[in-house]
This record gives sequence, C-alpha cells and structure tokens, in this order.
Amino acid sequence: MSIRGRMVGGVICCLLSTLSSAPAMAQASGNVGSIVADLYGGNGLLIPGSAPGHIGHFQASSKEVLNDLSNVIAGNIGVISYGSTVGAVTYDIEEGVPVRSQQSLGPIVAERATTIGAGRFDLGVSYTYVDYSRLNGVSLSNQSIILTHEQETGADYEKDIVRLDINIKLKQHILAFAGAYGVTDNLDVAAIVPLVHNEGSASSVATIIPFSPATVGFHQFVRDSDRFSETKADATGIGDVLLRAKWEPINSSKLALALLTQFSLPTGDEKDLLGAGSFSWYGGGVVSTSFGKFNPHLNLGYEQFFNQNNVAGTDHSNIRGALGFDIAVRQNISFATDVLARWRDDGEKYYDLAVGARWAPTPSLPLAANIVVPLNRNEGLRPDIYFTLGLETTF
Repeated sequence: MSIRGRMVGGVICCLLSTLSSAPAMAQASGNVGSIVADLYGGNGLLIPGSAPGHIGHFQASSKEVLNDLSNVIAGNIGVISYGSTVGAVTYDIEEGVPVRSQQSLGPIVAERATTIGAGRFDLGVSYTYVDYSRLNGVSLSNQSIILTHEQETGADYEKDIVRLDINIKLKQHILAFAGAYGVTDNLDVAAIVPLVHNEGSASSVATIIPFSPATVGFHQFVRDSDRFSETKADATGIGDVLLRAKWEPINSSKLALALLTQFSLPTGDEKDLLGAGSFSWYGGGVVSTSFGKFNPHLNLGYEQFFNQNNVAGTDHSNIRGALGFDIAVRQNISFATDVLARWRDDGEKYYDLAVGARWAPTPSLPLAANIVVPLNRNEGLRPDIYFTLGLETTF
C-alpha cells in the first residue's frame, strides 16, 4: 500500500475510534432532544400541599416551561461548516505525479470559486467536536426557570413559586465524509454525509419560594424525586446529507466567480438532534482573487428552510456570509482565517471567527486543523469554541 493510502486509512481509523469511544450514557431520557422536557418524568413537577387533595398545581406550569426550554435548545443547534471541497493539489494521471493547482492550500471553512476540473475527484473526511456552553448568553450549567401555581381561589398559597436550577450538558461529535466530482472544467457536484454522535444530560433542583411567612410549609417535597431529577441520553446516526453544485463562469488570472447551490436533506433524526428535521435550500455566490501567495475570498448567499409540508418557514432561514483569506506560509503549509456570519429571519445574528491551517506532509494529501470562536455568545445555543480536523485529496 502507498504512503498516501496508509495515511488516509490511519487517520480515518483514528477518527472513527475517537467517535466510537465517546462516553456512553444511560438511556434515561427518550431522546437527546427531550432531556429537559423529560425532567421529573416528563409530566411536570408534582408538589403536594397541606390541604386535602391539593397536589399537582405546579404541574401545568412546569411541563410548559420545560417543554419550551427543550424546544429552544432543539431549535438552536448550530449549523456546522464542513469545509471547502476545493483541493489545492490534483493528480496528473498521464504523468503519474501530484500537480499543484493553487498557490495556497486553500480555505478550510469557506469556499473558493475555483473548481477542481473535468473528470477529477476530491475526497475528504473531517472530525468536528462541539461542546455547547451557553444559551442566549446564559451558561447551560446555570439555567434557572420559575414555575407559577395555578390560580383558582386567589389564596395566598397560590402565590408561592418554585425555582428550577437546571444544569444542561450537550456535546456533538461529527464525522463528515465529502466527495466532489468535476463534471466539466467549470462545474463541480458534491455530497457531504455526516455521521453524528450526540451526548446530552440535564439535572434539576427545585426550590419552593413561599409568598409570605404565612404560606411557609404549605407546599412541601415528600420524596427526593419531587425535588431532584436527572436525565441522560445519547444517539448516533446519519445527519442531514448535503448535495451541492458549483459553477464557475468567470476564471481569470486575478478574479474567479462561482455560483453555489446546496440542498440539505432531512435524513437526520430531529428528535435526537441529528438533523434539522426539514428540507433546506441554499443559493449564493463565491468571489475569490489571488495576489501571489495571498488569496482573499467572499461567500454570500441565502438559505431557505421548509417545514414538513414544504411551506417556506422563517425560524431558521438565514443570510449567510464568509469573508476571509488564505495565505501560503511555505510550499506545503498555508494559513486561513474567516469571519462567518448568519443573519436569521427571526432576527437572531451569529458571528464567528475561524482560524486554521493546512499542512501537506505529502504533495497530494493536505491535512487541516481549524478552530471556530463565537464572536457573539448572547444569541442562540453556542459553544465557547469548537474545532475541526480533516484531510482531503484530489486526483
């Protein structure tokens, strides 16, 4: 087997081993997406009162707010960039040697307008790890929600409240396999198949807060399970498969322009947060230029999500952009950075900084390492940082 083949096999085996060795969690919750909703048995918090038959009057409130928090988390799983499918090195079949096709090894999370060429293949695999830490700016380990009593008689004890202090942990491991084929010199088609492993857990502590000294002791916990609750779940499966096409109508020595379209298929299980649960379409443009070793690029487009009835929705639909550059440090080493932005139709805005590098230990097998740092962590479900490792080859 060639050196390249042994390296590809070794890295893929390493990535698969990392994914499969993720800590297993007891299936105490039905799905990863319902770890919060399933707290206290999934039917809400039951707290007896001192009056005969007085029980469950926080149940409706707790079930509603726990479901709401669960839905917010499920609806804010971020869209992870799987990386560019444009290689910097191709394989000359006639000569039987690798041939450099770019001055730099190329961007990592953004697209460059250049296509790979007719009859050529680009194959890649990447591993991404995400540990979510904040929801709308508040630490996932310090989520606090208030439950209100059902109002029936107006008595003071109905003004008692319950505070739930919730600690949530949610991690993702994504192993993405990508392949692109050059249909013509200026048209590529590609597919990305992600294998996703999600781990989630939630724990809650309930505290009764009396309305006044006169209502102290009216509501009491009878069992520890009335006050404490914990859920865990994990899931592994195929995520949402992406199908892409890139057409490059303009390619001069200084300027390249391409049009990119992408279809996301709802192949991932929405209940386990493996996919968005709906079909989406993206259309946009890519502009890139070259000044020797310095290669700036701009990506800009719109992504439209549809619900199960194929009616246009606005919750996740967004304008997406990336502005950055890649630069050759040495012949086999390049540096890349991008500012990533998503402006969702529901008003939420996401800004990230991606910094990474490519290294080609052999001419035809560049390796990539990249980290993404959220620039605004006060909107949506966000990690402090996440990283990607990958490799690709073009022949």
